[in-house]
Amino acid sequence: MLKSFDELVEEKKRIFETAWYTFLYLLKKHIDPTPENYAKFFRLFYERPPQEENPVKRVVKKTNQVLEKTKDSLDEIENGIKTFSVEKKFSSLVEKLVKKIEMEKLTIDELQKEIKKLEDELETVRRDKYIDPLTGAWNRYALEEFLEELPKLAMEKNVVVAFIDLNKFKAVNDTYGHLIGDKLLKFFADYMRNNLKRKDFFARFGGDEFVAILFDIDLENATKFFGKLRKNIPPFKVGNKEIQIDFCVGITVPFGSDKPSDILARADGAMYKCKKSGKVEIELK
Repeated sequence: MLKSFDELVEEKKRIFETAWYTFLYLLKKHIDPTPENYAKFFRLFYERPPQEENPVKRVVKKTNQVLEKTKDSLDEIENGIKTFSVEKKFSSLVEKLVKKIEMEKLTIDELQKEIKKLEDELETVRRDKYIDPLTGAWNRYALEEFLEELPKLAMEKNVVVAFIDLNKFKAVNDTYGHLIGDKLLKFFADYMRNNLKRKDFFARFGGDEFVAILFDIDLENATKFFGKLRKNIPPFKVGNKEIQIDFCVGITVPFGSDKPSDILARADGAMYKCKKSGKVEIELK
């Protein structure tokens, strides 16, 4: 089933939360924290999430006595987490908390504060890790991660990848200053996102370059779509002046054997052809 990048991020967040819930559950239930047991309960909680409103905090309230008795097995729990291949960042956070528990014998209140810090860290997975702070679009890190999914997604749906570059953007910075240039980038990103479908993906690649990934569209209609966007984009106003924005677009489709760099290279190559021809270009080789 086709998933948007938002859904992939939410799935990753769910993995983090399930890993943490499993960690605390094993402590609470005095279950031998072997990698096999950890994996077993992780799958159980992932497939059937606990119904409690806030499972982490409810489990924490009952762990104080358990923590006193589990010093020797904390390392095994940590190894279980790593064996299950939870993302490195989460494993690192758990490792730090395990050491803190061992060395300082945290009280329940102190442990709750540490868990709150962990929850905040998990939330940054979406907020800071993947979002471009200037434009609010997805960033290059998100793009590279999503491109890994594209070849198999393309087997299910028509997928088009577009590399977009603003024309004469340097002249805007030189004439009006970088702050105006930043506002123009945000204006352009908002325009693009407002014209894409909800499940489409739009990222800032860097500088004045962007990448859009469109679903349920073929190359012919994608070419017409971007041609229409170029024609209809409104001018960007600076005081009583107007800047007419123009941009070049190169498009391609992902193939099953593609690496992310292959997809971007073709779309980027097509974009440079657009610079010469003035038309939306397609690159498939």
